[in-house]
Amino acid sequence: MYPHTRKKSLKGKILILLLIFLILPILFLLFIRLEGEKPEVGLNLTSPYLGVTQDLKLNVVDKKSGIRRILVTLETPNKRVELINHHMAQGGVIMGGGRRQMALEQTIEPKKLGLTEGAATLRIEVRDLSWRGWFHGNKTLVERKMTIDFKPPVVTVLTHSWGSGRGSLFSGILRVG
Repeated sequence: MYPHTRKKSLKGKILILLLIFLILPILFLLFIRLEGEKPEVGLNLTSPYLGVTQDLKLNVVDKKSGIRRILVTLETPNKRVELINHHMAQGGVIMGGGRRQMALEQTIEPKKLGLTEGAATLRIEVRDLSWRGWFHGNKTLVERKMTIDFKPPVVTVLTHSWGSGRGSLFSGILRVG
């Protein structure tokens, strides 16, 4: 065998080993951490109207990289209020964060928050620990139009039913306003 062919085969072996032990793990890591699945947000509101109090229930799931941040705001034309602002701890480099699911409950009291009656927008922004978007993660944005109304409805009885008794039918005219 000639000495110059032995050097070429040695360089080829080193190149193959470099490929196996350095480049393939980096490609695997990028494949895992650059996932493109957005977080899922489950929102449970009893009504699109905000009275004196309203319960907000959220369920956030990100099965792949984990949850990075949950931000819930209530915005009116004059004011923006943060209701929930959770930052999750970063997890391992390979598999991402530790929290893959989170359930949150918050009572909204618009009057105590200094909000006035009228139109409002409930905005929920969730980001995951993916490396997409220059390491900002995949983003899910949910917006719900709400109406802030502190005045309870007034019911007025306009007519009465006469002769109502046991087993009879009550009838009347009511005005709600």
